[in-house]
Amino acid sequence: MSRDTVYQQLRAHLAYLNLTAAAEALPAHLEEARQQDLGHTEFLEQLLGVEVEATEARRWNSRMRFANFPTPWQLEDFDFTAQPSVDEKLVRELAAGAYLADATNVLFIGPPGVGKTMLATILGRAAVDGGHRVYYTTAADLAARCRKAALEGRWAPTMRFFSGPKVLIVDELGYLPMPAEDAASLFQVISRRYQKGSVILWSSPRGLDTRFMRPCDGSSCPPIRLVAGVRWWSGAGGGCTRLRSTSGLIGGPGAGSGSRPG
Repeated sequence: MSRDTVYQQLRAHLAYLNLTAAAEALPAHLEEARQQDLGHTEFLEQLLGVEVEATEARRWNSRMRFANFPTPWQLEDFDFTAQPSVDEKLVRELAAGAYLADATNVLFIGPPGVGKTMLATILGRAAVDGGHRVYYTTAADLAARCRKAALEGRWAPTMRFFSGPKVLIVDELGYLPMPAEDAASLFQVISRRYQKGSVILWSSPRGLDTRFMRPCDGSSCPPIRLVAGVRWWSGAGGGCTRLRSTSGLIGGPGAGSGSRPG
């Protein structure tokens, strides 16, 4: 069998296996192998490495499309000097992703214009870069989808959709008044994600409505990672727990450290 025939068969095998990046890189890597006198193992490792990089890039692009970020901000885009009250060490720790292991939730509280959406998106982008599925939505859009799902008999599939991503970002919580029905839908989504995936939310200091604040026993409350002082948060069993933050209020003073919002 001639060398050209073997070459064509090899390209055909790669195409059949859908290793398109490796097939495209084959001529250049064969020439490099000849020039550097590479062994078969080294040549194969380099060729498959091209395919692995291409596969990782495709998967990353797919995760980014699914994530639905308003803007794909990264950690280096945030100006910590402009918001010195933001705990940079804590944000960087969260961006490293350790909170995902036990499905810890993250809550940002602060007045408008201090970067809550940007910080939430940064954490989401870091999770995407780490190989996790993330989905961004506003509280209003989430509520609208739940209302539509209830009317169309698609409640269960919608709950599965919101339960699926490793990280669910719910933006603009408390930005607009939320009817009790919408608040109940959001509560259902968060409850179903308990111990399955993290939720990142942000709200203004006055935006955490008492509709979410219901009593729960200690065993049923989702773990909370707060970036904004002592706050109350509802648990899956319907009660309320008070947890200490590891950081101060984002954007400066504006809410008491031990008061229950209402």
